[in-house]
Formats: sequence, structure tokens, C-alpha cells
Amino acid sequence: MDVPEPHYSITIEWCEEDLAYVVILPEWAELYAMPVASGKTYQDI
Repeated sequence: MDVPEPHYSITIEWCEEDLAYVVILPEWAELYAMPVASGKTYQDI
């Protein structure tokens, strides 16, 4: 029997305040502090 894998949204956006790209997981926002990752370049995250 195939078990479906869960699918979640991910948002990557530039944050002027942090001067970095930040990663937000909308479905998990109430459970964990956001952003969950950040980086100076898109490739860093």
C-alpha cells in the first residue's frame, strides 16, 4: 500500500529588516518560530 507523502508550503522572501532571504513554513507558523532559515543569498538558504 502506498502511503502519500505530506506536502507543505514554503515561502522564501527577501527581508529588508534582516537584509537576508528568509524561509517561512505557513502550515507550521503557529508551532515554531519563523523564519526557520535565513541566508545572505538565495543559495545560502
